[in-house]
Amino acid sequence: MLPQPLPDFAPIEIDCITSVMLKILDGKCKMDADEKEIMTALYKAVQGRAGEVLDPVLHDVIGAANNHLDEDMRLAIYEKRVLAETMIS
Repeated sequence: MLPQPLPDFAPIEIDCITSVMLKILDGKCKMDADEKEIMTALYKAVQGRAGEVLDPVLHDVIGAANNHLDEDMRLAIYEKRVLAETMIS
């Protein structure tokens, strides 16, 4: 599905991919199912790489959300996503 090897993404691009993953998890993403699947695979491929401005702990939050995504977690993810988008801007 993803080209191998992956491009050498810049740290800010890693932040953008992380932000999109947060948006997918909070339910606000308007991508179709195939696009979400591709973005999720891309995130999984780069999740260990350092971003530029986002706290690396977001990767732990995303991992926790993937294991248990209830309404409280969805709200927490939403708040983190809005902050992440602001920081990237």
